[in-house]
Parts: sequence; C-alpha cells; structure tokens
Amino acid sequence: MFLKKFFAAIGNFFEGLFNAAKRTWNKLSPELQKAMVNGSGVIEAINSNVDKAPSFVLDLIRKKYPDFDTVKLKAALGQLSKNLKIADDIEDPDLETTIRNLQTYLSGLQGQTWAIISNSLANIIAVAVAPKNTKVAAIIQLMEFVYQSFIKKRK
Repeated sequence: MFLKKFFAAIGNFFEGLFNAAKRTWNKLSPELQKAMVNGSGVIEAINSNVDKAPSFVLDLIRKKYPDFDTVKLKAALGQLSKNLKIADDIEDPDLETTIRNLQTYLSGLQGQTWAIISNSLANIIAVAVAPKNTKVAAIIQLMEFVYQSFIKKRK
C-alpha cells in the first residue's frame, strides 16, 4: 500500500509541474511561444535527419515552420556554428552548409551529452529569434515543456 501511495504522490508531483509549466506557457506572448516552438523544432528537424541531405532538412524546416524567417534562421544557426567552432574555416557559410555542419556535430553526440546540447541549441535559437527584452530564464525553464507538448507530438 505504501508503494502505491508513494508512486501516486510522484505522479501528482510531476502532473503539478506540467500544469505549472502550461499555465506559464499560456501567459507568454504569441511571439515568444512561436520563437520557442521554432527553436525546438529546428533542432529536432536537424537531429532527426542527420543522415539526410541538408537541402532535405531545410525544406522540412520551411514546410513545418513556414513563417520562420530564413534570414533569422541563417543568423541563428550561423551563430550556433561559430559558438561551437564547427565552421571556423568558412567566412560566411550558406544555410545548407551550416545545417550540414550541425548535422555532423550532433550526429557525433550520444546520451545525456546529446540531450543537453540539443536542448541548449534549441534555447539559443529561441533566444536569437525571440522578441527583444525577453528574459532568457523564461525560455530555458519552459523548453522541455515545449518539446514534449508541441514537437514530440508531431513526430
């Protein structure tokens, strides 16, 4: 009986966390919500297609997120590449080259390292395209909720 109550309490705890995240999500501006979904979705598209041509991934991103400005996407992914130092030898790579570099980088990661870096990359994209003066903490705190609620469900 004790274990049953214990596991029920754990379930209630996580349900409470999810509901709190959902309430916080509902208070965000539509622009910030969109930035977070786009950031998470772009990284998911790259991660799920590391073996595909960059043009395929770019087409997929454009199809799933048609209102994601290509100029902002190139800037955000380009900044990721520079931060990760995976395109130091290329002055201004095009979007497909940048995607290929990120595919190569992400395909070499595994387990917790892959999960943590993927989450961080999604956060960075979201911050890069979020409205000015957005609190970074709001994005970081909710990114797992966004992935579980909006991205993973689409798979």
